[in-house]
Amino acid sequence: MKKKNMTALLIAAIVFCSQSGMANAEEEILVDEYSTSDEAWLEDEGPEGSGSEETFTEEDPSEEQYTEEHSEERSSEEGETHGADETLPEEGEGNYQSIRNTDRERLLKEFKIQQKEEAEEAFGITEDMEISNAIYLAVPEILQKPELPTGCESVALTMALMYEGFDISKTTIASEFLLYNRENDNMALGYIGDPFTESGAGCYAPALVATALDFFEDQGYDNCMAYELTGTSLRDLLKYVSEGTPVVVWSSMYMQEPEFTEMTSSFGSNTYQWYSSEHCVVISGYDLENQTIQINDPLEGIVTRKFAEFEALHDKTGRVAMILQTDVQADTVSEEEIVTEETEWVSEQETASFTEEATIIDTESETEAVTEATREAATDTEN
Repeated sequence: MKKKNMTALLIAAIVFCSQSGMANAEEEILVDEYSTSDEAWLEDEGPEGSGSEETFTEEDPSEEQYTEEHSEERSSEEGETHGADETLPEEGEGNYQSIRNTDRERLLKEFKIQQKEEAEEAFGITEDMEISNAIYLAVPEILQKPELPTGCESVALTMALMYEGFDISKTTIASEFLLYNRENDNMALGYIGDPFTESGAGCYAPALVATALDFFEDQGYDNCMAYELTGTSLRDLLKYVSEGTPVVVWSSMYMQEPEFTEMTSSFGSNTYQWYSSEHCVVISGYDLENQTIQINDPLEGIVTRKFAEFEALHDKTGRVAMILQTDVQADTVSEEEIVTEETEWVSEQETASFTEEATIIDTESETEAVTEATREAATDTEN
């Protein structure tokens, strides 16, 4: 979804104000009033979000603080921002590498999206299971800018994949594996817009789960799976983190209070209501004693949030989440099997040793018998 019409209106409004002799302050008021009018934007163009900073005005202190703290990091990232006419990066640009083996375009209906019930069974999650008091996972810190100003979903998935050991870049995910919906405005079916531009909108958990499944299938990782966890409380999500697996969740940029629109997306029995500050992050740790949660945020880096505040936001935004599992069909060995194998090995070694000793004894006996026979033969000859 593009904002060309809105930009044209803004330029026209500013030119008109200048020609009428209005003050600069009045021009700023006009721009601010239009930029904060969600209804006008949604009616003409559609939603905005996915980590885009366009929802902030110049007066927003959190945005100013972020820009000051991270401008140097953003400028030293992988490349330059891609404009509307340069959707996908060229191979070799930044960290982007073409690795896709199969056809580019995939649809959500081609994938079986497993839900939280299947995830709980696969991970062995139970209602009364105990979790660690505190845990912090070494999820890599990756910022979405400058390459993906509205690509927080691709970046969050990339961080989760890299934690699991996959060598993949955020731009490769966005360029070659991210599912796009070019038919309608249902963000559960695919990403709407262009994550390489400021005008991208976003996608929800089903589309990102399918993106992960597409990556696994295309690259031949048959022992990997992805699940949608939408509807799972934050406290239950910590069970997965306690088991050593980060969780991708949908939240709000800079912990902003979500401003919901009438636009909804749906998949299966789940409905997702759009809000302008939609953002995708990764839960990488928590501390129950201090009541904090660690978040890998594509905009802010690794940050610590108050658990109660993040939980309230998680509930308000629909409890949307997903998770990866990379050992679904991997060969595993239980402690009992290890003990059995060790016992069998020891038994084999003892048997071999016993056989060897018996052979030596038999050989010595035969040698002694031959020697004794030789002596007797010599004695007979002398006689």
